[in-house]
Amino acid sequence: MRRAIIIQLLGLTLLSQAALALDVREVRWGFDGMVVPERFNLLSVLVANNSTEPFDGVVTLQKNQGLADAVGAAYEQPCYVAPFTERWIQFYPYIGMENNWRLAWGKHRDEQASVDTPKQGPPARVFLFDPDNPIAAHSALRLFPDHLFPTSVAAADGLNSVVLDHAPRWEAVKRSNSSPSPG
Repeated sequence: MRRAIIIQLLGLTLLSQAALALDVREVRWGFDGMVVPERFNLLSVLVANNSTEPFDGVVTLQKNQGLADAVGAAYEQPCYVAPFTERWIQFYPYIGMENNWRLAWGKHRDEQASVDTPKQGPPARVFLFDPDNPIAAHSALRLFPDHLFPTSVAAADGLNSVVLDHAPRWEAVKRSNSSPSPG
């Protein structure tokens, strides 16, 4: 009996260490660092797994009111991050007048991160560029990396226009959702 309890505690400790290993490296609101009020907006979050165990769970974006009171529906994204790697996760929250947000991937305080309040602005005009091409990083327009372009047209609600000078190397789902429909 005592041995079973020790094994369970050890298992819980290992599980909590894997969950705590997730780290928020970068947060990008919209296409140009701003959101458009009263619309769905893009939120891109770069997370890293700093442990030897993979993270396989759900990352939740929740609107907050005050210091810790969650309001409204939570946005959830399933997420798998291999050990010592990083990955972009995207959310498409509706932005009203309240702009306090929190990310969570567990119940403990160490498994949460606050998200900076986004700046509000008009729909974005951006240059979609390939970050692997050093020449493409020069434009009078705001730059937006092509690999972060969303797969859903609903996520482009905060976008006015986009300029590109290359065919992005997108996976099949992104190519099919961004192509104009026939007829």
